[in-house]
Amino acid sequence: MADQTYSVLSGVMKRLRDMLNGTFAEVVFVDKRRAGLSANTNIGVSSAQIIAAGAFIEQVMVQNTHATQSMYVSFNDPATVADFQILPGGSVAYAFGPTNALFAIGSGVSTTYAITGA
Repeated sequence: MADQTYSVLSGVMKRLRDMLNGTFAEVVFVDKRRAGLSANTNIGVSSAQIIAAGAFIEQVMVQNTHATQSMYVSFNDPATVADFQILPGGSVAYAFGPTNALFAIGSGVSTTYAITGA
């Protein structure tokens, strides 16, 4: 255990040294317990919550996996077709973990989508 702790601390000290020397490459640490991937699921023509408030803390991406139907996302409830449109096959990525819930509505019945996040 002591050797593992030393190894971790040694790596942290190297990153700090590199940062001070200007050679630091951005490293993103993700808590694997919070990472997630949704199976391909669907949304209909009524607004529904697709991501719970605080579900992800680092980033989140929503991909419209339907071939012909659009989906619309909003941090306001309800989502409407006047909100942010994700075209068929398109996606939207947020470089932060939303503190609010995310709502969506499809342009047709069974508009499919997938979510990844951490």
